[in-house]
Amino acid sequence: MATIQGTQYDRRRKLSEEQKAEIYMLREVDGLSTYRLAEMFGVSRRTIDFVLNPDRLERVKAQTSERAKDGRYRPDTATATENVRRTREYKRQLKMEGKI
Repeated sequence: MATIQGTQYDRRRKLSEEQKAEIYMLREVDGLSTYRLAEMFGVSRRTIDFVLNPDRLERVKAQTSERAKDGRYRPDTATATENVRRTREYKRQLKMEGKI
C-alpha cells in the first residue's frame, strides 16, 4: 500500500522551518506565551516548547528511548489493533478517492 508519511495526507501536525522561525521571533520580540503560540499554529504547548528549547527535545527523546526498552510505551494488543485498522481504513479511503 502507498505511503502517506510526509505527504499532505499525513495527519500528524508538522511545523515548517519558516513557522519555527516565526514562533521564535513572536516569542522573543512580542513576548507571546507558549499557550497563545500553540493556539495560533494548531499544535500543543509541548511542541512549541520543543521549538524554543531544542536541547529539551533531545533529552526527552533519549529518555523515551531508554524507557521504551522495558515496553513502557507499548499499547495493549486491542489498542494497537484498532490503531492499525483505522490507519488502513484511512489509506483505503484515500486510494478509492484517487488521492494516493
